[in-house]
Amino acid sequence: MDNSTDPSRLVADTTGSDFTPAIYDIAPEDRERAEQLLQFDPLAAPSPVKLTGGGAFKAPERFSLSILPPDKQAPIVAELANVPADMRAQREHELVTNALKQNSTELRIKAGPGAGATELDRAQFQLAKDIHELETEELSIHAQLAEVSKWVPVFNEVTGEPVIDPATGKQQILAIEAIQGDRREAMQNRANELAYRVELLKGIEGDRRIEKALKGTIETEKLQKQQIADREEVKRLADELAREKRLREQAEALAKHKGTQL
Repeated sequence: MDNSTDPSRLVADTTGSDFTPAIYDIAPEDRERAEQLLQFDPLAAPSPVKLTGGGAFKAPERFSLSILPPDKQAPIVAELANVPADMRAQREHELVTNALKQNSTELRIKAGPGAGATELDRAQFQLAKDIHELETEELSIHAQLAEVSKWVPVFNEVTGEPVIDPATGKQQILAIEAIQGDRREAMQNRANELAYRVELLKGIEGDRRIEKALKGTIETEKLQKQQIADREEVKRLADELAREKRLREQAEALAKHKGTQL
């Protein structure tokens, strides 16, 4: 007996999945507040770090490259090479200031949110941190793949004569990468995977995280506002009941007094 499946009898499942993704739509009356909440500034969010001492930092009129670590100086040095001498000091100050701000933001993201942070704050910090970590690993891989172990002169395979670069008039040289073979392929695959993950986090996956956290934050705020309103209403009713009780006691006392006069 033939137990093989007859292809003509195969039936495709056209019913689809019954999975329905959660919807995080914002009510029309909450959209203005949602826009305000989405203006993410990691430097303005509650911080887990508490500064003490009370001394204010007095910034210099101009920042110079010396304030930055060596790895942060190289890109600025390269850009300043194309800036006229009379404009270089001002441009250096601007570039160093931007680098300090960027570094401050990165450190703030690494530190994460502090007490009092909203669900949206936490989600935005985590998303930024995840993207930063993935991009850092990807850049590290690309830097390793770009490492050259040696340079070798190029010769014509047929004649054995040196191959001359027409642009320089000198013999061409070929870079031999430090990482070769299966390891290089694995690292390239990992870099591609990281780039894909970053794309998702900057796109649909990141959007879903933020949408969920935004809706949760707005609902929490509305609940907190309602709780405050309820407490105010309870206080008002308590004051009203106390007043009614006081007036009733006074009225009963007055009625009792009038009764004794009859």
